[in-house]
Parts: sequence; structure tokens; C-alpha cells
Amino acid sequence: MASTSNASHSDESDDEVKSKYIPPAKKELKDILQADAEDESLKKYKEKLLGNALDNVVVDESNPKRVIVKTIAVLADHGTVGEFNIPPEGDFTLKIKEAERFQLKFEYYVQREIVSGLRYIHRVSRLGIRVAKETYMIGSYGPAADLKTFITPWENAPSGIMSRGKYAVTSKITDDDDNDYATFNWTLEISSSCFLLTIESSLPIMGLEIRIIALFFLLNTVRAAGQLVEADNAIILVPHGEDPQNSKNRLVIPQVKDGPQAPLPCIVADSGTHEHGQTFTKGNFHYSCKNGTAEVIACVSDDMSVIQIGRTFLKNGIRHKCNVNGETVTYEQKSTCFENGVHYDVGESFKNGSFKLICKDGGVAISGCYVQNRTDDVISLGESRIIGKHKHNCELMDGGKIRYTINLIGCRKGDYVYNEGQIWTEKHVRYQCGSQGQTMVIGCSDDENELFVELGRDVLMNGIVHRCYKINNTTFYHRFECPDMPLQECVENAPTPKRVRSVQDRINL
Repeated sequence: MASTSNASHSDESDDEVKSKYIPPAKKELKDILQADAEDESLKKYKEKLLGNALDNVVVDESNPKRVIVKTIAVLADHGTVGEFNIPPEGDFTLKIKEAERFQLKFEYYVQREIVSGLRYIHRVSRLGIRVAKETYMIGSYGPAADLKTFITPWENAPSGIMSRGKYAVTSKITDDDDNDYATFNWTLEISSSCFLLTIESSLPIMGLEIRIIALFFLLNTVRAAGQLVEADNAIILVPHGEDPQNSKNRLVIPQVKDGPQAPLPCIVADSGTHEHGQTFTKGNFHYSCKNGTAEVIACVSDDMSVIQIGRTFLKNGIRHKCNVNGETVTYEQKSTCFENGVHYDVGESFKNGSFKLICKDGGVAISGCYVQNRTDDVISLGESRIIGKHKHNCELMDGGKIRYTINLIGCRKGDYVYNEGQIWTEKHVRYQCGSQGQTMVIGCSDDENELFVELGRDVLMNGIVHRCYKINNTTFYHRFECPDMPLQECVENAPTPKRVRSVQDRINL
């Protein structure tokens, strides 16, 4: 069960008041129990008073501190505003509204030894200047396994336009012995209540700087020169995002109490003030001022060409777009590629013959080759693909040229296709299918296909000469008898076949 301690609150000056009182030396729990051990009634009183502390409770073995602070939360009438662990992870901001009633809530454990005079201190500053310091007495406790809760009394947040904003808070939990159990920084943000009205225009077409003004009705008082000065109702106009208190571009307009309020001008950062109904250009947008709201009515290119909202405009190879997305207008300009009478955006691809082209910032480039008779099958540049019995190649040649080729896998001879490495004989000539689909002559064979003669070699066997040679692109197998001479003389005196003479005659012509 979590226990809750009542809080007492005291305001102190910015400087600590050091008391001359010196507390006695701190005694550990075991020393307190051993003192006056012979007094039975006092011993029972101590046991009743300390309760579970007699067991030397340790909640977290890895933490040597006597107090372990777990969480801090801000409570309001409507519930918990926010909560974070101690120590907080990164920057942490809790938000409340001005004049809102709030409390601080802590959850913590006490372990190992008795803690005397436990208290919470926080210092609040804004813009580097301390504006408040508060100390809350929590109490004295012995170690216990239950999670304790401490809640400060109710307080009211400051109100008024000057009080809104972020406050830096430094929190510390300590005791009478000045032990630092937790010191951490966080941010308290006070936002406006219902009397602060911000207008961001409900017109349907808005641009990059559409939410131009913030409209504040000063229904309370404003602080000036350290004094409270009553102010009449007024309208303060500032460029979007600027603080109405500090903006150098603010415009104060008296609020009409009786009768209609005149249309408001528009204040635009780095552009000045524009009257209701006036049009003006800033950057790549053309605006119209309508009762305090600058509405985008068109986009403007760098050469001052006007692009209507929702339209696209092409000029000198540049595509200009004025797009609408919800309440936001965006202007885009992109380079294009012009090919065969069509403009393509950068990154867009298209087909031209056998090649896939892509539009890049520097122009058109080939990214691949389309497979023959297919419209969506592309081979990347420098790669090959086998489809059926054909190999498709998309080759990058010297000089940057691209070539698409189709090669048959194997060798075609008439109506028959031989596989890679396969050997066959036709009309005494022996062939082999190469790795690139080319047919190679490797030699010749006799009528019985029992004798093989390599191309360019002569063989004399049993008085018969077998020759295998090539003239131009024609391979010849020549067989003749030569029983009484050696091979060399046989070759030198060999008769010339008629077919060979015919080829030689054609070459000599």
C-alpha cells in the first residue's frame, strides 16, 4: 500500500538561512536499538515505533541512498497533467493553464536507515532570473518496503499575458543532514486560458505562410515598467510565430466596442503590412489580404511567370507546379527531358526502340535493354539473360555505345541444333560446337569414320595418304594412294582434286 504524507509549505528568501543549531551526531538504526537495551518497556516502545525498520529494509541493493525518488507528477482539478520518472530522460515539460489550480506529487521509497527532516525544494526561474523558491517539509521516516507518496498543497498558477511561457525548474530532495537524494531540472509551461484567442484563418486555400497573424484580446491587465497598468480592449497583430510582447512588427488596433470592426490588415514577416484587399508577392507566392489573413492565390516562378493554383506550367524544359494539399499550397520546379516530342520528369523512364531510357538531371541516359517482343522485361546495362535456347545481351561498348544482341545457345546446322561441346561429322569434315554458339572445324575422318586427321595435318597409312586442310573458308579431305614414297614426297607430288582447283581459281580471279 502506498502511504500519503501531509505537506506543510514555507516560503524562504533566495538565500538559505543557516541556523546556528548543530544537530547531534547521526546514529545508525542498530545503535538506536542497542541503546538502553536493559529497559524492557523502552525496547518495546522502539519496536512499536520503528515497525518494519527493524528488518533493515533494502528496496534496491544497487542504490546506496536512503531515499529513492521514483516519479514526479503535476495534478490539476481535472486530473494528472503529466508525470515523469526520476531522473528524467532528456528534457521534460509539464504544461498547465494560467490561473489553474495545481499540486506536485512525488512517489519515493525509504530504505536502509531512518531519514530525518526530509524536504523538497525547488527554484523557479524565467529568462535566467529567479522568480520563486519554495520548500516543502515532508517529514522523518524509517525504512519500509511500501511506496510513499507526498503531495504539496494546492497552488494557483500566475495569470496574465506577461506570465505565459516557459519556466525552468530545479528540484531537489534533501534532509537535515544535507544528503542529496535527487536533483533534477524540468520545465513548467504556462499557456493561455480562454481569453487568449489565436486566429489561423478558415479560408480553404492557404500557403506556406498563411497563418500570418495571432489575434489577442487583452481582457485583463498588462504589466509595464514593473507596475500593473489597466489597458482598453485592443487587437494586436503580429507575423505568425512571433511573440506579441516582443515583436518589432506588431500592430495595435483599438477594438470597436459599438458597431462592426473594420477589416484588418495583414502583417507578413519580411514583407510588411498590407491592407485588406491588397495583393502582393513574397518569394514564390502571390497573396491577397483578406481581413487579416494572407491567402495564397497563385504561385510565381523565378522569372515572374504566374502559375495558377492546381495547375502545371512548362517553360524552357522546366516544369512548374502549384499544388494544393489540404490547407497548404506548395510550389515546385523540376527539370524535364524532351524526347520525341514528350516532356519527361527527372527519374521518369520510357522506351525507345530496344532500349529503356531514364530522364536524369544531366539529360537522357540508357538504363537497360528490352527483351525482344516483350514490353515489360528489361535487361540491365552490362548484363545477360538466357531465355529458352537464346542468350540476350545488353552490352556497353567502347565509346559509350549500347548494343543489344541475341545469340543462339548451341550451334545450328540446317534444321538441327547441336549443344555446346557436341561433336559431329558431315561429309568427311568433323565439327564441334563452341561456347559462344560458333561451329568449329577440328579435323577430317575417312569413309568409315574410323580414322581422324586433325585440321592441317597429313597422315600416310598402308600406302594411302590422308590430308585435311583449309583453303580460304573451305575445308577439304583428300585421300590418294602413294605406296612407294615417304609422306613428304607424296604430299609434294600429290594430285590436285578438281574441287580444290575450282576454289583456287576463284581466289585467283
